Amino acid sequence: MTILRTLALAGALAFAGALPTSANDAVAVYLASLGQQPTSIGATGRPMDLVAAARRHVGARARDLGLPRGLWCADFVNLARREAGLRAVPSRLARDQIAGGRRVAEPRPGVVVVVSRRGGRLAAHTGVVSEVLPTGDVVVISGNSGTRDRSGRRVTEAVYPRSRVIAFVDPNS
Repeated sequence: MTILRTLALAGALAFAGALPTSANDAVAVYLASLGQQPTSIGATGRPMDLVAAARRHVGARARDLGLPRGLWCADFVNLARREAGLRAVPSRLARDQIAGGRRVAEPRPGVVVVVSRRGGRLAAHTGVVSEVLPTGDVVVISGNSGTRDRSGRRVTEAVYPRSRVIAFVDPNS
């Protein structure tokens, strides 16, 4: 590590008021001090449950989470992934969440889902499965969803029909 990077990292740590537990944590703290978010930092320590990470933001708007406005569902999934100690997908596109793990045939809580628009076949939205209903439909926590009001779209938890699912992805693999 260069002296300049070491000093910058030390300054970031002092600013953040935390000591890193790994090299990945140190990089994340440094990037945060620059106003950036890591996109490919791997899991460190014991990761928080992805469903819990996503659910804690239900009701939040993009600006509440520091995310760009407009088409931010993949940004939200990446935020939840990082908070759960998982790798984020370096893309803002919903369909690219498919590359963020191993595809699985059956849904379960904690997998990422990519769904199509009503009546369409193209990937249009992504979120985290929080529950699988007896009908096979899935309850999904996602950003940029719900009814638009004066304050914009929010993170919501809603039912999506199995017929709209394009892929289920296990982000832990």
